[in-house]
Amino acid sequence: MTIHFGWKFDKYKPQMFRAEWAGWANWDGIDLGYQAGDAAHPHWQFDALESLSEVGATERAAILRDILADSERGGVRDFVPQLPSNDVRDLVSQQQLSRIHFASAAAWWKASPHCDHAHSPERVKDLEVWLHQSLSYLSSELDRLQVA
Repeated sequence: MTIHFGWKFDKYKPQMFRAEWAGWANWDGIDLGYQAGDAAHPHWQFDALESLSEVGATERAAILRDILADSERGGVRDFVPQLPSNDVRDLVSQQQLSRIHFASAAAWWKASPHCDHAHSPERVKDLEVWLHQSLSYLSSELDRLQVA
């Protein structure tokens, strides 16, 4: 379930976050397991920074990282009172926060071995109910963000 933000009728709507619930299956053709290995299931994944990055931002961020790393090792240091906002935005937007899975049903309060962070739906109906309730909740939360 993916949430995109943007203006009504505008085609540009970057992906902001998503909820995923992969089941237990033979994904690799060898062993049973979760599709994403050790990732929590279900989980929320935040993709805004990656979705908003511009063409060339990765290269500009790499150059800035190299400059900062070189100055930390005692290289030449020019006094710059403030980095241009685009440089900072490029550096932050390239941190790939999309690789982080925020567990949304971890049972960490339970004693082992029932404290897993990854669960699979037992029936298709379980997945349908989870999806329906998630959409209902997200709809009410996102309604608060709408701009007239």
